[in-house]
Amino acid sequence: MESNRRRTGSRQSAGNQRYYIVEGSAARKTAPSPYKRQPEGTRTVRKTAVTRPVRPSRPQSEFQRVQAEKKRQVNQRIAMRNREKALKLDLKYTLFLGISVIFVLISCVVYLNLQNQMTQRSNEIASLKSQLNTLTDANVAARERISDAVNLDEVYQYATGTLGMVSPGPDQIITYRSNDEDYVKQFQDIPQSNQ
Repeated sequence: MESNRRRTGSRQSAGNQRYYIVEGSAARKTAPSPYKRQPEGTRTVRKTAVTRPVRPSRPQSEFQRVQAEKKRQVNQRIAMRNREKALKLDLKYTLFLGISVIFVLISCVVYLNLQNQMTQRSNEIASLKSQLNTLTDANVAARERISDAVNLDEVYQYATGTLGMVSPGPDQIITYRSNDEDYVKQFQDIPQSNQ
């Protein structure tokens, strides 16, 4: 792949390393010089060197191997126990989860119940308003019927002609002043005129 690239120009970087501009894509990229030697035991990844330490093989004693095997088995048992604990639900968590689910269900039932009650109340209010309008219309119609049934001219003629009633004269009318306009308290008899 390196051989397919061709050099189109060069530039100097701050560390006096030579990088070449490589063609092959819309955005030009730089690649390290193919002629520079990399130190042994390193590999280049995105212009950075990563070293791999090599452990020398040294002989282990039988006791060290047995101890290492025991330690590995203990660690394996502990890891298995931790995995089982992670997968198993303990009692406290189960109780908390159950109580939470019950609380949410009760909250939902109460909410739905309140919403149902509000819907019923609004329907009752609408029906009562329609009843009120019907009764108000009936009351107005009855009042008009009563006022049409009683002719005040006939009542006046009957009272003055048949019963002998007369309208009061100006000397029979007594006027008084009241401080309160709502009602009158009578502490003594009203004086008669012309006495």
